[in-house]
Amino acid sequence: MKSFVLNVVQKGSKMPTCKKCGYQNKEGNKYCVNCGSILELTEEYIRKEKAKEKTVMKNYIAYFLIIMGFCTLFGGLMTYATSVGTIIQDITAQVATPYIIIGLISLLIGFAVYSIKTESP
Repeated sequence: MKSFVLNVVQKGSKMPTCKKCGYQNKEGNKYCVNCGSILELTEEYIRKEKAKEKTVMKNYIAYFLIIMGFCTLFGGLMTYATSVGTIIQDITAQVATPYIIIGLISLLIGFAVYSIKTESP
């Protein structure tokens, strides 16, 4: 995760002013366009960056759960499907059922996590 080492400009300020040359830079610039020195970041910019980080982390977790759920569900279904019509069909059904259930639960949780809205900046 990113860490913000720079100082923060006052709350009302939208456009960061370079302390070295006095140039008014666009919000979000990390360096002065005029002289290249490091700018102080506004609190609003830092809040937006933290919200982006939360959203990215939430999406990674959701993607992981969805992929894991799909793979587990698919494995359970294939285990069951390959034993249909054989002598071990009953035993295989008992083995495959928990994988199918865990896969479905993981898929549901993954889609639920993905659909959760993160706080907007």
